[in-house]
Amino acid sequence: MVKVALAKVLSGEHSRDIILGDGDPRELRKQEEAELEKRKQEESGPVNKRKATPIEYLLLFGQVPRLDQVQQMKPEDLNKEDAERLLKAGCPKNHLAKLYGYTNVGGIAYRLKKWGLYDLALSTMPPQNQGQQNQIRTTAGDKLTLDKMKRYVPVPTEPFISVRPDGKVYISRIALIQGPVQEKFKAGIYTSEDAQVIAIHPESEGYSFFTSKGQAAYTNAKSFVADLLAAGVKCPAKYQAAWDPELQAWVGRIV
Repeated sequence: MVKVALAKVLSGEHSRDIILGDGDPRELRKQEEAELEKRKQEESGPVNKRKATPIEYLLLFGQVPRLDQVQQMKPEDLNKEDAERLLKAGCPKNHLAKLYGYTNVGGIAYRLKKWGLYDLALSTMPPQNQGQQNQIRTTAGDKLTLDKMKRYVPVPTEPFISVRPDGKVYISRIALIQGPVQEKFKAGIYTSEDAQVIAIHPESEGYSFFTSKGQAAYTNAKSFVADLLAAGVKCPAKYQAAWDPELQAWVGRIV
């Protein structure tokens, strides 16, 4: 029978797609591959394990859960008893709002006020913060006083003139109030040959300096900045400056 079938194939009486035997091996192979793929998907599919709710987690482990440790709840899932338990365990109201899907703290605050729990929420401190506070007290000691500690005070800002790469020249507010003018004015800009010293002298013909209340004075002097760069001064450049009553100008030395 096999020989007859083979002869028919060779003679062209049957299509070359015909496979000898009781069934088509290619079709069987396709079915086997499909079944194998189905089994792989079933075996490697996601394992659906239900996460605990926030209150379940609290009862199981005795601590307030992180967001990634529990199910994402909805506002309607929260009741007064669960809210009170979580707050007493140290859950801040902001975190409680996130656990139960509130889009803003105002929503959770309204419900806590309605349940008479808002004062409890205000007094709540997370357990980890309480532990840190106790650790600080233990480390520092109960008898620690300020006179045994180092005191820091803000360092006074020095008056300065600054030159920016965009062509702006600034006189700081502290330097500005040392001079005779603090509103809009014109001034000439002078430098030493090496551009290490700068002077800004109020005069009728010069750059227009602008000021705003409580701020520095500034002007646009792009050609001047280009000359500074050509002289080898890197911008932004800062000059420690002060008003010189003899020169009647703000004078600064580069720092």
